[in-house]
Amino acid sequence: MGEQITLTPFQAALKDPKMLEFASIRRSNIGIMAFHAGSIEPGTEQIARYVAQKIDSSYYIVSNRGSQDNERLHITSTSIFPQDSPLLFEFIKSIKTAVSIHGHERNDKIFVGGLNSLLRKDVAFELEKCFPKRVICEIEEIPVDLRGVSPLNIVNQPLEKGVQIELPEVLRPMDRNYDNPVENGPGLAVAKAISNAVKRRAGRY
Repeated sequence: MGEQITLTPFQAALKDPKMLEFASIRRSNIGIMAFHAGSIEPGTEQIARYVAQKIDSSYYIVSNRGSQDNERLHITSTSIFPQDSPLLFEFIKSIKTAVSIHGHERNDKIFVGGLNSLLRKDVAFELEKCFPKRVICEIEEIPVDLRGVSPLNIVNQPLEKGVQIELPEVLRPMDRNYDNPVENGPGLAVAKAISNAVKRRAGRY
């Protein structure tokens, strides 16, 4: 009998037929990511697609196109590794920093974490202009599990680390139009603010 291969949690999730993996690797220093897209954290995919399209950046998206198993398919960012997927490996290798779009259901605040402090502050500044007093980017004020500061977090794997944005449900599009960028509502304002910050910072890498 041949040696049995043990899959990592993320590799096992990608084996699910409902999970679709999308990647576009362009000549861009900044990459946009959404690991809990589709029905897992609704709206994150549409926002990620908007930002990537607006600034012509690379992107990597994993989307549950079913309506079940969201908890099982929600793999934490510290349990996802570049070598888990050839597409992810090439994506991480091609960029210098990353922005990861996530969703939370705790309150109406936007949490901006991650180890790239300069980009984190730029993103928070742009979001604050649209959503005053709702943006938190001081790491110690962010819930521990939403801070995105672990070196193991996939968003911090690029050379210049990255930024993890946690968006409340009220600021995310709730439609199932996953393949298309967000078009209206507060989700569009979020996407525009992120795009402005990332575009301004992109030329500095």
